[in-house]
Amino acid sequence: MFSFLKKLRKPKEPEKLAVPGHVLHLHIEEWSAPLLERLSQQLHRYQAGMRGEIAETRQAITALMQARLRNEKIPEQHKILMQGNREIYAKRVQQFLDTLVLPEDYPGLLQFAETFAQAMESLHESTQKSYAVLQQFLADEAYAVASSLKKLEQLTKDIMALVGELNLPAIDLLKRSVQALQKSMAAQGALNSEIESVEQRLKQLQAEHQQLLGKLEQFKQGESFRQFQGIKADIEQLDQQLASHSQGLVQAIRLIEHPLKKYGRFSQDENLILAYLRDPVTALLNDPVLHIHEVLARLQKSIAADQFSLGEKDPEKILANVRALDLGYLTQFVKQHQELQAAKKSRQEELRSSKAIAEIESLTKQRREKEEQIASVQRERGESIKRYDAINLPEMRQQIAERIKAIFAKEAVIE
Repeated sequence: MFSFLKKLRKPKEPEKLAVPGHVLHLHIEEWSAPLLERLSQQLHRYQAGMRGEIAETRQAITALMQARLRNEKIPEQHKILMQGNREIYAKRVQQFLDTLVLPEDYPGLLQFAETFAQAMESLHESTQKSYAVLQQFLADEAYAVASSLKKLEQLTKDIMALVGELNLPAIDLLKRSVQALQKSMAAQGALNSEIESVEQRLKQLQAEHQQLLGKLEQFKQGESFRQFQGIKADIEQLDQQLASHSQGLVQAIRLIEHPLKKYGRFSQDENLILAYLRDPVTALLNDPVLHIHEVLARLQKSIAADQFSLGEKDPEKILANVRALDLGYLTQFVKQHQELQAAKKSRQEELRSSKAIAEIESLTKQRREKEEQIASVQRERGESIKRYDAINLPEMRQQIAERIKAIFAKEAVIE
């Protein structure tokens, strides 16, 4: 009559609780304690059972060694064969038993079970032949030893089965996960502090950078900077005048390049002519006696005397271009060029001696260094943020919460 109540009864929901991550290991220890206590109780029984079976095995070995053949009327060589294999079998089983150090706790049990299984496998492989021989002569006694060994193996399998039933391997994995979580939380906390520190340094550097920019801008509003700019503008203007002035001579030489080059081939002044053709301004400034004037005069005579072919070029036009480079032009060019160079040099000296340039260089250097420091700190912050983001705490918390639910039936919200 109460069957309908069973339908209304809801399954038990997992216990819900919030657990700070830094103390999660304490809760795991608390929840695991009853399971470990149960294992501890079984471990005591296991130790007693193992000691009893070890003693039984030793007694069985003694019985095997003392056993007499039921049929003494066998060939001597068969007796020798039996005795040799009996001694080998007994010795190896005794050695196996001597190596057994029973575990005192759960971690010791895990290690013991692993080495026990390996040692048992090795014993089986090393005594298989001897046991087979003994089955022909002392079957009961040999079986008694093997049966005791089998009981040791079964006791160990039984307690390891209990370890699995109690979810202790899963709890071990959970504990390692909790350790990894707490380590990651500490690492992320340290990185967070590091990022905050780096950001403070970055703000300080950016503030200092702004101060430098302000000083630089303020300096540019002052009289000394205006004078500095004026000198720079004068130098730029003088550079333009020098370039324009030089271009006039270059163009004039280019107009007579063809006949001058032809004349140079049979003239003793060929090197001088080639120098003028390469760089007219430098050649003229390095020609203090204006030897080029005499060369041009001889060129005029050669053209007038029609001593070499000008091709289709108009001789009169070429002569006019040569005459344009007279002594007055050349002298005036050198004078004006030197004056412009002297004026430029004077202004450059003023610029070098200006306090403004030292101040600008200092402020510019400080600004550049500050910008390099800012870039370095920004890279440092970027690397720290990358390492911070690489730690996926939500995923780790979720995985641990799922394991807690599966093992302990508790709905844990890990903070």
